[in-house]
Order: sequence, then C-alpha cells, then structure tokens
Amino acid sequence: MPDRPQLAAVRDVIVALKDMPEVRGLFIKSTMFTALITPYSCYPDFSDGRQITIDAGPNADSPLVVRHLKDGYDKSPSEYSFAIATAATQIAALCRVHL
Repeated sequence: MPDRPQLAAVRDVIVALKDMPEVRGLFIKSTMFTALITPYSCYPDFSDGRQITIDAGPNADSPLVVRHLKDGYDKSPSEYSFAIATAATQIAALCRVHL
C-alpha cells in the first residue's frame, strides 16, 4: 500500500480527541480510513443515528474530511475540511453542538 500520511492524521486526531471534554460519553469506531463518532453504543443506533465521520482526505493538501450526518441515512451531510493543526478542536466543537 502506498504511504498515506492522511491515515496517520486521522489516527492523531482520534488520539487528541479522546481526552477532550466535548467528546466524553461519546463512542468512536474506526476503520482503516474512517472514524465514526456517535452518542450511541450499540447497533442499530450506532450506525443509524446521528454521527460525525472523519475520513482521510484525497491528498496531503486536504488531509481530513469531516461530515455531520443527522442520521445514518442522511443523503446530504454537512461537510468540512480541516487542517491537521486545528482539526481536533474543530471536531470537538462539532461534537458539542451536534451530538
């Protein structure tokens, strides 16, 4: 697999988020490319309910793509692109407002 610094960025943001007060009580599930943050701990609410996703971006200039879904079936989620340096703080603010 080619080197993808964006994957390390997702990992680093998750590590930074875990100690922030805005995300206490929330659950994070991650795959290789996406992290999903939700207030629900079990299926089907975990995947069907409101959530924020963090994806590795398509290139190094746009390393993180963050989406807020009102529910797991949201066809037009709000989408944000954050710089690595400020991503954890901005995602924590989204969690406080939406989750």
